[in-house]
Amino acid sequence: MDVAEFTKALRRRWVTFTATLLLVLLAALFSLKAEDKIYEATTTFNIYPTTSGANSGGNPLLLLNSIAAIGPVYAEAASAADTKALAAAKLPDGMAPAAIAVRTFKDAPLVFKVVARSTSPLAAKATADAQVAALVDQARAGKVGLKGLIDVIPTQRAQLPIDPVSPRPKVTMFVALVLGLGFGVGAALLHDNLRRTVDTPEAVSSIFGAPTFGELPLIRGMESLRSTADLGSDRQLRVLSEGLRDISTSLQLSVAEYSSLLVTSPQGSHGKSTVAFGLAVSLARSGANTLLVDADMRRGRVEDFFSTESVRVNKSPGLVDVLRQAPIERIIQRSDIPNLHVLTSGQLTDNPGELLDAQFAQILPELTRRFETVIIDGTPLLPINDARVIAKLVDVVLVVVSEGTLTRREVRAASDRLRVIQVEPSAVVLNRSKVRRKAGYYAYLSAGRPHTTP
Repeated sequence: MDVAEFTKALRRRWVTFTATLLLVLLAALFSLKAEDKIYEATTTFNIYPTTSGANSGGNPLLLLNSIAAIGPVYAEAASAADTKALAAAKLPDGMAPAAIAVRTFKDAPLVFKVVARSTSPLAAKATADAQVAALVDQARAGKVGLKGLIDVIPTQRAQLPIDPVSPRPKVTMFVALVLGLGFGVGAALLHDNLRRTVDTPEAVSSIFGAPTFGELPLIRGMESLRSTADLGSDRQLRVLSEGLRDISTSLQLSVAEYSSLLVTSPQGSHGKSTVAFGLAVSLARSGANTLLVDADMRRGRVEDFFSTESVRVNKSPGLVDVLRQAPIERIIQRSDIPNLHVLTSGQLTDNPGELLDAQFAQILPELTRRFETVIIDGTPLLPINDARVIAKLVDVVLVVVSEGTLTRREVRAASDRLRVIQVEPSAVVLNRSKVRRKAGYYAYLSAGRPHTTP
């Protein structure tokens, strides 16, 4: 996703982005309101070799050299349970002791800080001072360290804290803003990916990893197409005719040689049959001996496109019969368009997929031998497997996707169905495009300008 697509996605899902950001900020505000204020007070004490008293005969320099080893003993004693109990007894009646921690410093091994935290500033201050006072008493009584050799000396009493150390509104809200922006972008992109329908040729091309060979405009009455003559006589359908011609030209210019082409779609009702029919007509009119095969033996409707022709095309017999070893030359039907022949689907059977899987690989070479180009109208890729069976055998796979009907996830699922069998689509077509409908040249045609049908 480039910067332009990223920006467009955020614009499309700005509500999701904003809602996520606000939720994170509101959660941060709620936590600030719900969290108790914590106050911190610190008392500092040092340890030194003693220089007075009956036991002052020790060597102060020797003790200083080993102070790094002696220091942890006093740090541990400062937070020991018996020291805490003694400190609690020094607090005013009814005052609960604060939580304490002892900090040491690598560069200053003689310095220690007792840090007390409480919801009460008075309790924090009193506990920090009482904890150091209790440690001094323990040291003088010889219960801690080296009696008579090391003195515990308070150097800075705790100050009454005014401002709480937690929570910190500015820091909390800044972190919430950063997280909110990140979560908002993520939620917007996820929403866009899961909910956004495929509506551009670039999106279809990106998902399938194939070039876009055509963009057919949205035209009223396209589903009522029932005759090849409609492509030229109906003013609206002229636009469809031009779009189909674009696809045919792209095929001729981009694919060096091909004799068989499958037209499929992710799901049903994407206009794949119309595209297959239109391509077959376009190729036949260009002089290629063309066969249109209806390989959708479940809901095939190719014969409907010839319902008003002078030469009617019957649904049965059809491909089902050919797969059952019926003579091909007796099943294939002529249309009234020169060079265009039709092989309908035939009557529905119980297991058309199994029949197709077992026999189509033997039938296709015979069809391509008889005709220059075989256009196959297949089933959708989801959830039926028939189109994938054919896709493994043909030269070109053309996927038709209708604009605005499927999400990216649904289209990607169809693409994955092909990739599983190691088939890469040759090209894609975006059908029913609203943007293309407004394009200049197509608008020119739909306005009723003179036009010659190919």
